[in-house]
Amino acid sequence: MDLNAEPHAPSCAGAVAAPDDFYYATLYLPPAARATARTLEAARRAITDIPGSCSDHGVAHLKLAWWQSELQQLAAGTPRHPLARALLPLVSREPALLEVFEHLVMTTIVGLHAAPLINRAALLSQVQAQHGPLLEHYVNLGAPVSTTQRAALVNLGGVIELAYGLRGLRQHRRGGPLLLAEEELRAAHLSVDAVRGAQASSELRAVLAPHLDWLHDELVLHSAALPRALRRQQRLFTTLAACAAEALALTRADDCCVLERRVEVLPVRKLWLAWRMAWWG
Repeated sequence: MDLNAEPHAPSCAGAVAAPDDFYYATLYLPPAARATARTLEAARRAITDIPGSCSDHGVAHLKLAWWQSELQQLAAGTPRHPLARALLPLVSREPALLEVFEHLVMTTIVGLHAAPLINRAALLSQVQAQHGPLLEHYVNLGAPVSTTQRAALVNLGGVIELAYGLRGLRQHRRGGPLLLAEEELRAAHLSVDAVRGAQASSELRAVLAPHLDWLHDELVLHSAALPRALRRQQRLFTTLAACAAEALALTRADDCCVLERRVEVLPVRKLWLAWRMAWWG
């Protein structure tokens, strides 16, 4: 693979297009904040989706190394990838963003060979370590918040990321760390290899069902603990949480069949959730 060649990727607009949850979560943000959030999220997904798109770790390493090179080009003001070009004005205004994406690429590379994490707390800690710096920038797109509120929002963002990981297990299990706790796998008499090689969700239901229930409850409880005014101000996080919670509930009703299909909330329902969060909280 030629590291100087630009890998195929969707345009910035197409990377976060309807009916993706992020489209609705940003729908009622001010135009400038909405454009910034969608650009950052498109770039984030282009990087973090690489392990799940490659069954071969060597190929994933090469793609992530290409992004390291592309970030160097971005620092020099000569990016090649459409998403990196979209990031250029943002990085020019806020140079710290470059370090955020460098951190994201590096932690994604490290995750390719990471051992299974022992428990749910370790899972959440790892996700926050990887995505937290960028989630902080999402917080900054809303009204100013206290240190405690900022931590709560980043924590909520981590739970949302774990929910995406579970719903996308069919793809995510191909590469990188499984977002399932080792102690839960052991309790269900399952191994990492069993999860990666499972042919049907029924083989994994003993671990999927309690993990899904935990994530759903965490999303609901963390969102409800935020003051209503903060839920409105930080509606990117709270709308994503509401969409994720409903999707998990539908997945549970679908017998946790995450390997067979990805259950989605209807677009009109996502639109209603976004509207409610923007005007009611």
